[in-house]
Amino acid sequence: MKVITGSPLLKLVAAVFVVLAFWLMIKYMTWEEDTMALPDTFVRPIIPAVPEDDEGIERTGHPVQVEVFYEALCPDSMNYIVDQLAPAVAKLPVDALNVILVPYGKAKTYQRGSKVTFSCQHGPEECWANKLHACGIRQAANQTVSVQFVTCLMRHYRRLRLRAQQCAEDSRLPWVQLSACAAGSAIDPDIVRYGEMTQALRPPAHFIPTITVDQSQDGQAAMFGNFLSFVCKAYEARSGKKPTGCPK
Repeated sequence: MKVITGSPLLKLVAAVFVVLAFWLMIKYMTWEEDTMALPDTFVRPIIPAVPEDDEGIERTGHPVQVEVFYEALCPDSMNYIVDQLAPAVAKLPVDALNVILVPYGKAKTYQRGSKVTFSCQHGPEECWANKLHACGIRQAANQTVSVQFVTCLMRHYRRLRLRAQQCAEDSRLPWVQLSACAAGSAIDPDIVRYGEMTQALRPPAHFIPTITVDQSQDGQAAMFGNFLSFVCKAYEARSGKKPTGCPK
């Protein structure tokens, strides 16, 4: 059959090749951003409260370590992070607390060979949301940014797909990279490690969120009732004085 140059069929074939080439280019760029931004080797997410070169910021020298084991679509986790954790972080000197956020909760990890999948208490949407939290924690330059981003996500957890981009922009985090990260698998090693951290809790976490202060779960009810007062007492027990921002 003779193909006539400029025929509709030839134009259609050419258009398909152009679209395919464009799609492959975008796919490669997204994959490259995703894998470059997130190293395969997990590093326990202890983020410095402030960059080392910041000046004029009060430093305490005796940070209390706080680990928050939570789920991204959990109402109780939202209540604690929004009403207790975030206000305490805002009121205390930036390095009074060393906050480690662990978005996993009652999820489960399944590993077959090199393939990893997760199931989550509130369904697949929560697995995506946990990944989004983990990606933001990984991308954040410091603790202030990670807590701000996570607090915003939790505040809007019922409409997360609609509000997540604004939370990223308000925290000055790159939404395109975060979105690709949450949809991909490069962050999976972090989620696996979060699961290991959660499973290693002793006593085991029967309620989410579970909070540890200096690796102790003692006083959960007090932490949920007045976290600022609780960590101020922990800080005073360690250093002999309370940091500024604590209730008198």
